[in-house]
Amino acid sequence: MRRKGIGTLCGVVAALLLVLGPAAAQDPAPAAAPAGLSTGPATIPTHWSKYSYPTSIPDGATYYVIVRGDTFWDIAKRYLNSPYLWPQIWEENKYISDAHWIYPGDPLIMPKVALVSERAGEAGAATEGVEPVPVTEEGAREVVRTTGGGAVYYPLIEETALQCAPYIVTSPEDESLHIIGSELGESKVAFGDREILYLSRGSNAGVKSGDVYTIHHNTYTVKHPESGDKLGTKVEVKGWVRVLLVTEDSATAIVEQACEDIHAGDYLKPFVKLDVPLVARRPAPDRLTPPSGKIQGFIVDIDHDSFIAGAEQLVFINLGREDGIAPGNEFTIFKIMYPSVPTSRNVLGSLGVVTVQERTSTAKIIYSADHMMNGDRVEMREAYVPPPVTTTTETIPGAGAEAISEARTPAETGTACDMSGFPRNRTRLNNVDKACLDDLASRLKQDPRSRVVAIGHADSAEKDADALGTKRAEAVRTYLVSERGIDEGRVEVRTVGSTRPASETERASNRRVEVIFVPEGGAAPQD
Repeated sequence: MRRKGIGTLCGVVAALLLVLGPAAAQDPAPAAAPAGLSTGPATIPTHWSKYSYPTSIPDGATYYVIVRGDTFWDIAKRYLNSPYLWPQIWEENKYISDAHWIYPGDPLIMPKVALVSERAGEAGAATEGVEPVPVTEEGAREVVRTTGGGAVYYPLIEETALQCAPYIVTSPEDESLHIIGSELGESKVAFGDREILYLSRGSNAGVKSGDVYTIHHNTYTVKHPESGDKLGTKVEVKGWVRVLLVTEDSATAIVEQACEDIHAGDYLKPFVKLDVPLVARRPAPDRLTPPSGKIQGFIVDIDHDSFIAGAEQLVFINLGREDGIAPGNEFTIFKIMYPSVPTSRNVLGSLGVVTVQERTSTAKIIYSADHMMNGDRVEMREAYVPPPVTTTTETIPGAGAEAISEARTPAETGTACDMSGFPRNRTRLNNVDKACLDDLASRLKQDPRSRVVAIGHADSAEKDADALGTKRAEAVRTYLVSERGIDEGRVEVRTVGSTRPASETERASNRRVEVIFVPEGGAAPQD
């Protein structure tokens, strides 16, 4: 992820800032600017800026006015609770043409991604989603509750997995800088973490001590599954090295990360830090999801040259930068069983793009209802629109603090995570499941008297459905306890086996775990 830089409007520093990331707000600064988040309508004071900034803020819009020293990174960290969400702020403010240069006085419309109050965590801060109002003459109090209106984003792929992701190139890459061997000599043919390697070029070719290079290896030609035309060459990323010592014609380096076995002849490229794409948590597509009408393509290859693919695996599609594809784009995966008719789409799952090349992209399967193969079709999904904001007002009789306490902590039990699509006879959680449980763990820590009920389900076609349901629910408890530090006594495990199928036709939806959040004072679900 890009980091902030500080600089002035001069060419050399501007070039450096393109590398360092979203820059600090530039001078000159206006005399005064409001601090913190505000809500429109509002008029923006006239000030100097490189951009044609909006002069007014629409009614109801949450906005922030940039002050000296700000960066997108810091603003996202402060108000969205994650610096990695800075692209979401930029997306809402298209008048800013370069994220590396922002200016004091310019307004930023904030995206609806669960904004965090400046007073979050302070004693006496209002409960999230509750706005206190004055006491009425009769001593009753009104409490306004707001729900919805924010998308929850999560990382599509782990950072190391992203850096190690293979890709397809349409033209040969420069292989002049390559690995000669290791300090162990010719007896060692495969290299791994922390091994010392010799490189084919040195200071005469610009190699310097401290340089970091990724290691690459050409594998095989990838062809279009229907036409048979060559799409490019599959390239594996074997890891990366850091240069320790340089001579005129060679260099010595240490392997900092091995993604695969490394061999003599593998070539090197300067290390480029990749941004982890964020995607919104949203319902998976199914047979009732209408076509989006957006660009379509094909799965043209599967990682590790596999014959079939499922959730969490990497695949490659024949759409790339030339087609307007960007990391984070999501696609529905489908096939037409009888093209001559044709029949309706058989939806197999969904994928998200992690890296983009000129004419192809590397993608990760987010959800699978069935296995995928080369030749299966993909269609870009519609942009996700989060649920609208809904506000309700409730009158709490009585003037005592107990009434307000009750209003601020409503005893409402509900489903926090509905994790469906487990592979048959399997209990392992995927990254989407874990992301939901991460959010749930935060809620549990904010409400120390709350608890969770995990109800495991299985499909009637699976072996020992009751035991399998229990193991799936136990996987939820294990993750919350071992990985997120939740007390084991706050997570209840249940199973209903195959007695409550979600669907008679979509078998994958029956292989699931319902995770119920029970706040303080809430009633646990009945069997």
